[in-house]
This record gives sequence, C-alpha cells and structure tokens, in this order.
Amino acid sequence: MMEAKKGILYWLANLFLKNQHSKFGSILNSSKAWAKVPALYFPFNLFFKAISRKKSLIEESLRTLISIRVSQLNNCSFCIDMNSYLYLKANSKEKIKDLLLYRTSPIFSEKEKIALEYAEMVTLNKVDDDLRDKLQKHFTDEAIVELTAIAAFQNMSAKFNSALKVESNNLCERESN
Repeated sequence: MMEAKKGILYWLANLFLKNQHSKFGSILNSSKAWAKVPALYFPFNLFFKAISRKKSLIEESLRTLISIRVSQLNNCSFCIDMNSYLYLKANSKEKIKDLLLYRTSPIFSEKEKIALEYAEMVTLNKVDDDLRDKLQKHFTDEAIVELTAIAAFQNMSAKFNSALKVESNNLCERESN
C-alpha cells in the first residue's frame, strides 16, 4: 500500500489499491506507480472507465485487442499481460496468438482489421485519408472518436509504464496455472 500521507485522495487511493488486491491477488504494478500522485491516478482511472463502459460503441473484445496491439507496439509487458488477461476472461486465445498477423489472418473480420490498423497508425502517428475512408465504411464518426480514445489511452498507459519500468504482474501466467 501507499506510504501514510494525509488527505482524502491518498485515503481513497489506498481503498482502490486494497480493492485491486482483492480482485487480482495483488496490487497492479501500474497502479502502484500512478497512485503515488492520486490527483493523476483518479483521472487516469476515470478515463479508463469511460472508454471501457458497457455502452461503448466499440465492443469489448475489439477494445481489448486494440489495447494489446498498441501495447505490443510500445513494448509494454505490463499492458500486454493485463490486456491479454482481460481478453482471455471472455474470449479464446486464437486471436491473441494471431494478433501480429491480423492483416492476413482469416480469423479477424474486416472491421477488426481496419480498427487494428487504425490503432497502429495512431500509435505511429501515420493516419492518412485513405485509412479514414476505410474506417468510415465500418464505424460512425462517434465510434471513430472512441477508437481514437482507446488507442490514445493505451499509448499513454504503455509509455508511462515503459518509462517507469513498470513490470508485468504475470496475470496470464497465474491464470493458466
């Protein structure tokens, strides 16, 4: 848990961390880092809750696949593990195994392929008009905003974790044992 500090935000952060410990069997390493500054930790979590809400225009499995792919591009072991864990709670391993080959893999729909390509190009800052046109065949303008927010959030999270050398909690490994 966080060292004892005064203030409601630190107290609330400790409650969040205790809840994580109950849910995952340990406090997530990323949360340990973010919670050092509760004024950043809560908006970060709120943004995550907003993009992962049940009424999102982007289905949960696609949101999570996008998060895994962006995490791969950013080489964030924590994010790859965490998002893979979340994906596998409701889906099979097949798409994760083929994620690097999504462009040619027959198990990905055209919509998934376009969304994953878009997330990659957002990450690489190479979105062009042709890709935007392809997106609009499968997604509304509002859904494209959500796709962009998902990719942007995951880029922020992965870059934060990589810069601070946040290690994986090995949730997938623990789950498979």
